Amino acid sequence: MNRRPTQEELTVADIMEGVRILEVAEQTFVPAASAVLADWGAEVVKIEHPERGDAMRGLASSGVMPST
Repeated sequence: MNRRPTQEELTVADIMEGVRILEVAEQTFVPAASAVLADWGAEVVKIEHPERGDAMRGLASSGVMPST
């Protein structure tokens, strides 16, 4: 039997549990917000351009932003 956790048992990672986010934006702010929501337990599905991907990823390969 599944029971809901009490308020004391909830952690930050549980706040968005069971929520699915569909991210269709690019650039800095929306992906950063989606990363926070994922840290809080949401399932984030990121949709990118099929050929070029996210524009921010291109900055790393262009030398504008350090690549990890």
